[in-house]
Amino acid sequence: MALETSFGKIGEAALVAPYPIGSDEKWVDPPEKDAEFSALKGLSLEARARRRTESVWREIDKSCVVGSKRY
Repeated sequence: MALETSFGKIGEAALVAPYPIGSDEKWVDPPEKDAEFSALKGLSLEARARRRTESVWREIDKSCVVGSKRY
């Protein structure tokens, strides 16, 4: 799984990051995911892992806003 994750992150960085072309908006970590994960700081590894399994943002890697639509 770690190799698949590493390969996926390399692919995302190389192929997805430049899009959408001609827009100032780029793919970034969702702010909700960042806020949720920063709230887990200070917890033990077990507690953090337990809370992350309940997160709806766990599977969302990146988000982008184009116009009024978020992808």
